[in-house]
Amino acid sequence: MTVALALSFLGLAIWIYLLLFRGLFWLMLERDGGDAVAPKSWPLVAAIVPARDEAETIARSLESLLRQDYPERLRIILVDDQSSDGTADIARRVTGGERIEILAGTAPPAGWTGKLWALKQGIDHVGRDADYLWLTDADIVHAQDNLKHLVMRARGNDLALVSLMAKLNCESFAERFLIPAFVFSLRCSTHSLGSIAVAILCRGSGRMHAGKNATRSKKRAASNRYATRSSTIAHSPAV
Repeated sequence: MTVALALSFLGLAIWIYLLLFRGLFWLMLERDGGDAVAPKSWPLVAAIVPARDEAETIARSLESLLRQDYPERLRIILVDDQSSDGTADIARRVTGGERIEILAGTAPPAGWTGKLWALKQGIDHVGRDADYLWLTDADIVHAQDNLKHLVMRARGNDLALVSLMAKLNCESFAERFLIPAFVFSLRCSTHSLGSIAVAILCRGSGRMHAGKNATRSKKRAASNRYATRSSTIAHSPAV
């Protein structure tokens, strides 16, 4: 048997293992369904949106946050991570934009990546004026009841953190061909930690204990809910 053939069989064995013997995680069977029950009282939530050069998607994303059908107060904090394309100016022109608190982000200190540093600045700005932090990307378009379902799942299951994986917007042939494999490979590498999280609700609002070194990922605007429990990006201790 040649080396090339042996490596081919090894690769096939690895894919068979991932497909059949890792709990079928790639099916994303855990969805944000209708089993959650509304809490007796709704907590205060602060949405923190780090944004760097998101002029193309920021308006739709913020509008989806402003349209949330949430019974309690929702603060929306946009951290403009030194954008050069007028992201913050577009945010100010969004209908209802007076509800959006826009922070001018600073350059990250040594050891920090841009997105996590932007999140920390937003969390520090909120302080303890929130029961839950909602960390979400600036290119995600949320369904109108996303926050409500996140809170119901967190409260109903006594979870410190709940995360969402968005439905990616694949338009071109290349995107449809490559992105599902990309997401699958990421889920392979992060399965022991949880999902590839793009929107996170975590309990408490103290200091952020996030790993400083993490890669910045770019995602297309998306909608709908695909939920799973995760602690891949941030954890904030309960108050």
